[in-house]
Amino acid sequence: MLRRYSIPVAFWILCSWWTMSVVADFLIAPSIFAVIENFFNAGDLALLIFSKVTFIEAILASIFLALMITFHHKNKQAFALTLTVLCWVIAVFYVSYLIPKILNVTEVWKKAEEMGVVGIGDIKDAQQEHQFFHRIYIVLDSIKLIFLSTLIGLTVYRSQDKLS
Repeated sequence: MLRRYSIPVAFWILCSWWTMSVVADFLIAPSIFAVIENFFNAGDLALLIFSKVTFIEAILASIFLALMITFHHKNKQAFALTLTVLCWVIAVFYVSYLIPKILNVTEVWKKAEEMGVVGIGDIKDAQQEHQFFHRIYIVLDSIKLIFLSTLIGLTVYRSQDKLS
């Protein structure tokens, strides 16, 4: 009985996750920086939103991974399971390391700006350090969106296959 609903549930999770990522990346973040003139204030708001979005992503990724493992057919879904695991790793990496790291580097950057220096302590150039981790986020999010789009396509294909 549960197997019958696994594809619609998987499709809903994937579409929700994909939509949330696209809205945050392409609508919310650019809008924040367009409206709020103070860069650090805009960044604080963006990071607050992204920390919540990435937390929800980690939950959706975990649910989807559990669903894939539960209803996995060894040969038929190995590619989809691999993409799912990679998306889960990215989501967990965001929550456990990347977003906290960006928050920390941003705080150092703010302090450096207030002191009129480029870096503090181990961070020689806080702005460059921030940009480095921000670029990692952008690259990983692009990869994640490609993987999610592929998983959505596979789910649609699989649902059509079940109807035949």
